[in-house]
Amino acid sequence: MLAERRLRTVVYSRPGCHLCEVAWELLEQHAPRLGLDLAKLDISSDPELERLYGSEIPVVFLDGHKLFKYRVDPRRLEAACRARRRA
Repeated sequence: MLAERRLRTVVYSRPGCHLCEVAWELLEQHAPRLGLDLAKLDISSDPELERLYGSEIPVVFLDGHKLFKYRVDPRRLEAACRARRRA
């Protein structure tokens, strides 16, 4: 693991979204090593979330900061985790 402090990682998605499933699987794969606490939020149950993220899903926030939309880049994810821990 990169550090002791866990980083809250939220994925805004909706059921049936193939890109959301791919992003979630990648995050699950890297979560133990990077110290990620993963949460998935279904935007289809909230009109405001649908308005904010409906055309960009999946949207991934790391430690409260928007990091990705559409796709997750593993190298950028690792670099962002290192940077958030230094902040």
